[in-house]
Amino acid sequence: MSYESFQRQFHIELNFQQEAAVRAIDGPILLLAVPGSGKTTVLVTRLGYMVLEKNIDPQSILTMTYTVAATLEMKQRFARNFGEGYAREMEFCTINSLASQIIGFYSRRHGRAQAFELVENEAAAALIGRLYQQINQDYASDSVIKDIRSGITYIKNMMLSAEEIDKLELGTDNMAELYRAYCKALRNQ
Repeated sequence: MSYESFQRQFHIELNFQQEAAVRAIDGPILLLAVPGSGKTTVLVTRLGYMVLEKNIDPQSILTMTYTVAATLEMKQRFARNFGEGYAREMEFCTINSLASQIIGFYSRRHGRAQAFELVENEAAAALIGRLYQQINQDYASDSVIKDIRSGITYIKNMMLSAEEIDKLELGTDNMAELYRAYCKALRNQ
């Protein structure tokens, strides 16, 4: 099937740049566009083109997005446009789920337990609340727990040294001690 017949059969209407992105399957492409400009449409169409026109095995395609909602949307749109069967054969996942799968694979391959367990939001909030109570002898409100989690994220993202953490002023009592206790509790789990 040619691109033109693919286009007619599946009622594809794209502009020149979108069409170029769909047809460019040899190597990576950068699709940079504002919200609502058709990025998902282009990606879904490109997947259909790869499978139906270029005969690429759907099981060899990994489609990765940032959120679970975006993953579900992309899979549903692909299934609606190109068929449930192909959609079931393809891997649609988030960046985090792929990272977890990779870590699990290598842990099993080397005969080790999972390197770490992802801590869910509710479990992390409960842990922070317990640590706050132990360290500050007070109960943490939801907003305090949120502030502590933001502080932890900031410390990790900025890769602060122990000295920098000790000097950090985030408005939370004993933040450095809370951070260290949180990291220790995660390691122990």
